[in-house]
Amino acid sequence: MGFFLVLKAEVKRTMIISRRYWFATLTALFVACIMFTVFFYGFFSGIGTGMAGLAIDKALGLIIGIFAFSMVGMFSTGLAGMARSGELEQVYMSPHGLITNFMARSTVSTILSIVTWTVILSFMSASLQRASSNESPSNPQTVQAATVDGATNTTTPPANASTLPSTAGTGKLHADPLPVSVLFLLTYFSMTGFGFMIGGLVLVFKQVGQIAVLLRFAMMAIAWTASDALYNHHIILQALAHTIPVTDAAICLKLVLLKGIGNDVFTHPSFFYLILNVAVWTPIGLAIFKAMENWARGKGTLGAF
Repeated sequence: MGFFLVLKAEVKRTMIISRRYWFATLTALFVACIMFTVFFYGFFSGIGTGMAGLAIDKALGLIIGIFAFSMVGMFSTGLAGMARSGELEQVYMSPHGLITNFMARSTVSTILSIVTWTVILSFMSASLQRASSNESPSNPQTVQAATVDGATNTTTPPANASTLPSTAGTGKLHADPLPVSVLFLLTYFSMTGFGFMIGGLVLVFKQVGQIAVLLRFAMMAIAWTASDALYNHHIILQALAHTIPVTDAAICLKLVLLKGIGNDVFTHPSFFYLILNVAVWTPIGLAIFKAMENWARGKGTLGAF
């Protein structure tokens, strides 16, 4: 019950800020849409008709990476900032505790991020598909060869022809509510558990910001490059990749949103690894955070940074 009370208060606070600074919110959203579209259009402009599929694949990976980046940052640099401003002690003195407050804040932040990035990704998808359709037709999948009598034969591309990543589609987003909702929920819990673990370490060891930054950038890079081509690599590399919660989340979301596999994602190996990440990281993260919180409180250094 306490969680829903804090969640309600956090939603009200966010709505008040958004309503008060509505112009800044809309401007930031518009600038982000233009910036991401121009960046990816320029970066992949030489690919031809495959630009939209590859660009949206990388854009989705980057967005998932930014989501992981912000989640870990909330429990590292964000927590340290709250301690320096005195807000951490105020939250700690509330009857609901740090875990409930952080869960409510991360929930609201996650929902806002999903809505914002959905708008941006949809805008990019429409823009890049339009740009691809206006390009000169040069489909890399087939090569047209004219014969003497004017007929046209179709030949297969050479063996070394470049191909798109296995998760990349045509650049069109496939909205499938059930699998997307389930995947976002599992991603949230796995990243929250991992974030709580980092937050617990920050509470006690204080100056671990550099390590947290390295972890955040590593998770962003993994989300950028993640695809089901991972299963073609060595088993040790696969095992290491599966321990990072963002890996299988990115693979599953790309398969649903870009390839449109729908409910078939529930039978994909990465989906089971994602469930395993939730089952492992969530209790570990909460247990470590609670233990470190009690330790810092016992030492009297909870807010000393």
